[in-house]
Amino acid sequence: MQTRISFLLTGALALVLMSPHAQAQCPAVPLSTIAGTWAFSTDGFTAPVFRFLGSGGRFVASVGVDRAGNPLGVLTITQTTSINGSITRLETDAGRFLINDDCTGGTLIFNTSSRPVQLDFFLVNPTEMVLVGSNNGDIVGGSARLVTGLTCSANPLAAIAGTWVFSLEGFDLSRGFGVFPELEAAGRMVANGNALTVTQTAGVYGGNVRQEVDAGRVSVTDDCTGGSMSFAIGARTFQLDYFFANPNRIVLVGTSGGDIVIGEARRFGSF
Repeated sequence: MQTRISFLLTGALALVLMSPHAQAQCPAVPLSTIAGTWAFSTDGFTAPVFRFLGSGGRFVASVGVDRAGNPLGVLTITQTTSINGSITRLETDAGRFLINDDCTGGTLIFNTSSRPVQLDFFLVNPTEMVLVGSNNGDIVGGSARLVTGLTCSANPLAAIAGTWVFSLEGFDLSRGFGVFPELEAAGRMVANGNALTVTQTAGVYGGNVRQEVDAGRVSVTDDCTGGSMSFAIGARTFQLDYFFANPNRIVLVGTSGGDIVIGEARRFGSF
């Protein structure tokens, strides 16, 4: 009987530990749940006027105080955005954020190219969140990762050196609105100094490009938080800003030609 009771108690404890309610308690200051720097990307459509939207960048979440001395969630954002082909690069903005009572998610509030944006977020774990638009009728989704492990050597290009596996998706608005200008691409890129060697397969409106090899260029910011790159997909040159989430992962966002493109790249061999 004692063995059975012990077994039942052990099983009950395991169920409690696996229960969604058995999460870590909120910190003393709940807003500190997401304190830190996050790399994010979003894409979708604006409303009520139908326009394509893509954005990528970094936001720093910190805890301040309001005029009454109460904790206040503060955002500092650096982002590149494209709304219907109108591109704003490395825009900086201030915003705010809220945390749900159970600290499992909350809301981000800031501007994208002078357009108010509100995104609800849901934490996957302490370093990952999913995002979804929650105002203006926008149909927008995305994700963010806590920025960790970044260092910067005397040669910033060392941060991007090596082989990366990437994927991109979005829209090529150079074709106009008479067609639905979808774009998907994936491949490998090798960064050596400022040079990029890209091998990729792409699905673009009107045809596919298989195992194409192209030469491109890459740069890194002085603080090693990101940079820019350019290479061709078929006969079209793409330029992208990128932002490090960690030394082995970057988020990408298009910055030229009216492209509305987002994606990510991971260092080959990383987990």
